[in-house]
Amino acid sequence: MPASTEQPSLPPLSPRVRKAIWGLGFTQIIGYGTTYYLLGLMGTLMMRDLGLSKSVMLAGVSLTLLTSGLAGPLVGRFQDRQGSRVVMALGSVLMGLGLLVIAIAKGPVLYFVGWGIVALGSPLSLYNASFTSLARMSGQNARRAIVLLTLIGGLASSIVWPVTAALLTVLEWRSLVLIFGVVNILTCAPLHAWLLDGREQQLDGAPLPQPVPAGLKPEGQTTAFLLMTVMLACIALVGNGWSMLAFPMLEGLGFTFSEAVLVASLVGVFQVLGRLGEMASAQKHPALRTAQVSNTLFAISFVLLALSKGVLLGGILFAAAYGIANGLNTIVKGTLTLALFGSQGYGERLGKVTLLPSVAATVAPVLGGLIIDRSGASGITIAFMAMGFLAMSLMVLLSRHCNRHAVA
Repeated sequence: MPASTEQPSLPPLSPRVRKAIWGLGFTQIIGYGTTYYLLGLMGTLMMRDLGLSKSVMLAGVSLTLLTSGLAGPLVGRFQDRQGSRVVMALGSVLMGLGLLVIAIAKGPVLYFVGWGIVALGSPLSLYNASFTSLARMSGQNARRAIVLLTLIGGLASSIVWPVTAALLTVLEWRSLVLIFGVVNILTCAPLHAWLLDGREQQLDGAPLPQPVPAGLKPEGQTTAFLLMTVMLACIALVGNGWSMLAFPMLEGLGFTFSEAVLVASLVGVFQVLGRLGEMASAQKHPALRTAQVSNTLFAISFVLLALSKGVLLGGILFAAAYGIANGLNTIVKGTLTLALFGSQGYGERLGKVTLLPSVAATVAPVLGGLIIDRSGASGITIAFMAMGFLAMSLMVLLSRHCNRHAVA
């Protein structure tokens, strides 16, 4: 990323933006924890109760990811023009309603109807919409605001998985999913309606902040876009596959169930630590440097997992490398898009950047399920490792391209 896009000294975040960050952090923990991470612990119970195969069960989440990706540019364009308040509140209501339908499902039909409703709500209320909202509200401070948001949102798996495991000892999965749906509707939707901005011309009666300029010359943006989207698609393929198959993978590699819960939960902790490091050093390096670090750790993490052979220390080392990488990659999606292409039309651009990654994430659970059924945990770990090194290679190409086409 060119140095000209860096702001060595920025004013503090406004009270309105800080309040929005805390509120969005809470809604992202709930939103991701009750949908994206839902099947991590409950998938086996739901699969058995509803008479689904593993690949069919995971296809519900795939439907959500595919719809989110396809709708992303349209949602972003609408949010650029109309603001975030109505968009994100509606998204939380839809996700909650979808969970309520899943909770009452007796077979595959209502199960997929529920995920279909969740699919309509997720692009309206999760990270892409949140990043767009903060970019609109905070202007040149957008990178700092996004990092702070992901710092809070990164706790989703670390909070939701242990809480879910504890609640499953006293509640059946249907009751728990019902509660998750109600929380989305009665807490997340009102928070979005209260905290976020409306039409683009005004924010509390004042003009929106100064936009962020593009860091790349126009002739270099198309190639950068392609390299970035394919790189993010590799990461999404692995990341979503891991989140859906974390426990079968870890137990298949020799970890006990309690050790697997610990390792999976530590990933979220290290996500937060990685984002703390980014928050502390963001003014000292460009967003492209964050992407380079995250991609390197991402590839190395699955080498560590393959070598762990069920030893807890090896699992913790994997959780550290993967957690930091995954935490930074979430930031990269929002901040590198902003740094390279600017804030003009940011919501629509971010939707386009994440379209291919969303498609990759869609096939990840089904493809991962097939690989783990045929080749076991070792086979899917090697496959994830290969994708990680491909993403790292694309990052090298992107870095060189950005250096050649940076705005002077």
